[in-house]
Amino acid sequence: MLGPTCELAVAVARDLVEANHAKFKEADMSQTIAVVTYRLPEGMDRATALQMFRDSIPRYMATEGLLRKNVLYQKGIGGGVYLWESREAAEKAYSDEWKAYMTKKYEHPPRLIFYDSPITMDRQNDSIFDEGAVQHAAE
Repeated sequence: MLGPTCELAVAVARDLVEANHAKFKEADMSQTIAVVTYRLPEGMDRATALQMFRDSIPRYMATEGLLRKNVLYQKGIGGGVYLWESREAAEKAYSDEWKAYMTKKYEHPPRLIFYDSPITMDRQNDSIFDEGAVQHAAE
């Protein structure tokens, strides 16, 4: 059984894929989702954590290959669900330097999991993305 944090991360990852179909490139089948979680420093409250997350937005807005980031928060745990245009872009971002930075900033090493996203059902655009082929759900 997954713990609450993992269940939340998986649910957010699924929602992220479904909500971002418009960002997918029809010919590119290699979108990647990365789920990052980490323990927050002891005693950090929600307001402080959210402000730290907000302060990091400009850095992520400038990250090449990143299509979207959803911030995760649960008391004592922070993280994000990231939609990348490719596995290569994601792996480049999560370098040893990034891991050292995150460990220093949050006092604990991050946990990182990659997922391929070959099929997406997008209710907002009434479409299905299936390994590069896009069709409208009503077809």
